[in-house]
Amino acid sequence: MAAIINTNGPNSSAKTKKQATRITFIAEETLPPPRTQKILSKRKFAPRMSRREYAEIQQRKRNMENAELLEETPARVLDGFLLLEACGVEFPDEASRADLQEMGLTSATGEDLKFFTNLVYVDVGDNSLPLESFGPLPALEELHIHCNMIKKISSTKGFPCLEILDLSYNKITKDGVAKLMKLPLLRVLDLTCNSLNSLPPLLTDFKTLEVLSLERNRLEREETLLALSSCPNLRELNLSHNFFRGIPASVVGSATRSGAGGFRLLEWLNLAHN
Repeated sequence: MAAIINTNGPNSSAKTKKQATRITFIAEETLPPPRTQKILSKRKFAPRMSRREYAEIQQRKRNMENAELLEETPARVLDGFLLLEACGVEFPDEASRADLQEMGLTSATGEDLKFFTNLVYVDVGDNSLPLESFGPLPALEELHIHCNMIKKISSTKGFPCLEILDLSYNKITKDGVAKLMKLPLLRVLDLTCNSLNSLPPLLTDFKTLEVLSLERNRLEREETLLALSSCPNLRELNLSHNFFRGIPASVVGSATRSGAGGFRLLEWLNLAHN
């Protein structure tokens, strides 16, 4: 902002006034105000927590998320009406394939399943169903029941025609594997990622088993290999992502009293990532 100040009197001539005129700048109104920045205090970090404390916090968070998920997904029962809808048919004997993945199923009505006399394929992955629920299906040949949080197999009653069974990503134990040996026609068994660290001492009762996947478990003992070598008709075996360090000569030359053992019919073996 500039101000014009005349230093001559009122009777001065125009020439004198022009020469005596002086321009004065007012600094407070002409210059912009100085830029100032507030200095922040030094950040204070919280003390570092231990690994145990961090793990407990993460576990509580997961528990809360699981509880919310259970509240959002109401429990559902697999009955005849739901199975008809999944198969897209009007009558039970018209159903042949059923896809029931991620439907929040927790149990099944066995009396209804008996009427599905031609249902040969069922996929119920990502539910919370027990294996025993599907025993009443009279013609079932292929069952995919992965990711169902199965920890225990109490019975394998039924399953007269079951040949292919996918139990991957559950929590099957050694006792559960022993129960599976009672399935009369089982040819293909997938036990990928079940946290298995041992198997029954003999698997000779897997009389029809030809393909077995034990990928991503915790198997490492020589006794496990001895048990696997006793499968009488095993042709394909996947043991990748376990903890084996080798195949001892005793495993290759082993034999039971009945003559089984030594992987007699094995054609394909995967031992990657051990």
